[in-house]
This record gives sequence, C-alpha cells and structure tokens, in this order.
Amino acid sequence: MANEQNLKPVRTKREARERGRNGGKASGAVRRRKADFRRTLNMLLTAEIDSEEWKPVLEALGVECTLESALNMAMIKEAAVR
Repeated sequence: MANEQNLKPVRTKREARERGRNGGKASGAVRRRKADFRRTLNMLLTAEIDSEEWKPVLEALGVECTLESALNMAMIKEAAVR
C-alpha cells in the first residue's frame, strides 16, 4: 500500500512510460486470473450432482440438480435451524 514514505517520484518521461507499461501488464494479468477464476467457479457450480441426500429434495422442488442449488439449499437449511 502506498504512503508518503515509500513513493518514488518519476524522474523522466521514459521512466513514467515504463512504469505505466508495467502497471498495465500487471493489471492485465490480474484481470485474466480473475476471469479464469470466475469461469472455473461457474463451471464447478453448474455441474450436476448425484448426491443421494440432495438430489431428491431438489427434484421435488423443481430446481436443477447442481452444486449451486445444493449449496443454496444447505445455506437456507442452516439459516432456518438457527
């Protein structure tokens, strides 16, 4: 985290360009990593489950038998108990 003690002033236009380029590359890498994470999480959550505990309950309610639905039902069940 930046603060007054660790900031280094830009001395030349070339240095400013290099820092901007490096910042842009780092930003792109972070955006790609976050996008990959979202795609993976979405793929996992939409995968069909074969849980003997949850599948009949989800089918009875008329919802998809996915991990996402099972997680939501588990959270609702836990909240209702409290």
